[in-house]
Amino acid sequence: MGIGVTLSMPISIRPMIDSDIGTRLLQYALDYVASHGYSHASILVSARNSAKRIYEKAGFYEDRQIMMKAIKHSSRIGSRNK
Repeated sequence: MGIGVTLSMPISIRPMIDSDIGTRLLQYALDYVASHGYSHASILVSARNSAKRIYEKAGFYEDRQIMMKAIKHSSRIGSRNK
């Protein structure tokens, strides 16, 4: 299977969707990863993220799903519900 890496890009490429910058930035990251011996890459993206199509065009595909649930914040950890 090889060694992989999860890409973490702490920037939003959303403003760059209609330009070529987001695609070029992603390709640069993939080239960098490949040049360092990784055999595959993954990227975490929200299902509703409009930049998802950039990743799909670059060859990424959906492999897993992450299930999430919002939890009400409690200011007291370990407090009992009354």
